[in-house]
Amino acid sequence: MSKIALGTVQFGIDYGVNSVDGQVRPEEVKKILSYAHSKDIDLLDAAPAYGNSEKILGRMDISNFKVVTKTRHFDSLEIKNNDVKLQELKQAEKIDKNRKQIFDELRENGIGVNVQYIPIHTQPYYSQLGFRIGDFPNSESYYNRAISIPLFHTMTTDQQDEVVRTLRKVLQ
Repeated sequence: MSKIALGTVQFGIDYGVNSVDGQVRPEEVKKILSYAHSKDIDLLDAAPAYGNSEKILGRMDISNFKVVTKTRHFDSLEIKNNDVKLQELKQAEKIDKNRKQIFDELRENGIGVNVQYIPIHTQPYYSQLGFRIGDFPNSESYYNRAISIPLFHTMTTDQQDEVVRTLRKVLQ
């Protein structure tokens, strides 16, 4: 399994700071998936919260990919402890650097990375409601490892290659 996952949020909604043209068109999704596959990226990050991205992925040939989704669709607004059993994704290859080291090295190499995901229960409003760090360890574990890399539909192939090449170099 690849150390790099392709996020699919822009496949389903108009999302992100670099989103000038809105939601990625299906024909562009096909090109992005093809490019990711050509670079040995075989993991897709999906979620019901990503609008219709799962529906769009369902219309594509994703047989070369593994898909990780954050939650299943729920019948009620309340999620109980037994509704979700998250299993840590065990990667075949270990990464010996922490997120800060990877983040800093990518930035030093000219790759504009960011952290887009912050667990909602750690934000000030929710701490006032009694939520604390440690309440959702899987969410916090993901947060401690997640980095958003640049990938948008107007990137040239050379720019994409540079991001992948630099990320691979930093992860070695």
